[in-house]
Amino acid sequence: MGRYYTGDVEGKWWFGVQRSDTPRRFGGEETFVDYAIYNGDDFKNEIKSIKDSLGDKLKTFDAFFEKENGYNEEMLMDFFKGKHSDYTKDNLTADLEEYADYKFGLDVAEYFKESGEDSCYINSEM
Repeated sequence: MGRYYTGDVEGKWWFGVQRSDTPRRFGGEETFVDYAIYNGDDFKNEIKSIKDSLGDKLKTFDAFFEKENGYNEEMLMDFFKGKHSDYTKDNLTADLEEYADYKFGLDVAEYFKESGEDSCYINSEM
């Protein structure tokens, strides 16, 4: 079970972590349950903002998910505490949502790069 998004990029929203309206964060305009994301400053600035907010934790998430196909909070906390001794569960909840959105943004950026299009259309299950 899960919620999917389809259109120019396709994937599955992270269960219990990521909201179905994530495209709005990147400047997506809602059209019913569809979004149009444009390859402009809103989109690019949001990717940079998330990257900056995660800082060195971005590399930690990447390293974890390169090794693991699935996760739970305990696994992530153990991994993070090994690299960030003062890391807390409150940090994890917020950072995991940021990371999931960042990965979505990278998928959209890859679509822009490969297709040469200036817009990306997505239908999101609510």
